[in-house]
Amino acid sequence: MKIAIVGGGAAGTACATRLRRLNENDEIVIFEKSGELALSNCGLPYLLSGIVEDGKALIGTTPEQMKQKYNIDCRLNAEVEFINRKDKSVTVKGREPESYDKLIIATGAYQLRPDINGILGEQIFTVNNLESIYKIKVLSIIKKEPKAINIIFLILLISELLKAKIEFFNRIIAADRIKL
Repeated sequence: MKIAIVGGGAAGTACATRLRRLNENDEIVIFEKSGELALSNCGLPYLLSGIVEDGKALIGTTPEQMKQKYNIDCRLNAEVEFINRKDKSVTVKGREPESYDKLIIATGAYQLRPDINGILGEQIFTVNNLESIYKIKVLSIIKKEPKAINIIFLILLISELLKAKIEFFNRIIAADRIKL
């Protein structure tokens, strides 16, 4: 059986490896539109801030590792632009349709943007992959206009402040459980 997985993030790769453990004989193919596989999205703000210096540190695995360890075919820069459910095929941009027996869509969420004038401007960013972080960094260096990233640093500041409180909250939760 051939299983096609659209999306090579955490959900897609976890699904693929679980399927492999359930059946060694299935042909499993992951189609990922970006150049990264199993990217740790939660680390992106830290890459932007400089706490994480190299984006490669946020990549969980490579196509070569997935092939060697799990016999899973991972195709990067492979954006699925059409799914034909009747013929059971997916079409990757610029390529011929490819058949499947089972299809899993693990593309993650799409960011909704409010209907605000200028929301699609070049200085408005959605942080969702390494490329988006690098674009913000380049813009901040070239134009020296930190407006686009001020809110991100505010979020980082809040998360760092909350990090100190997590231990306190964990103690309260633990204390509550102990009382029960």
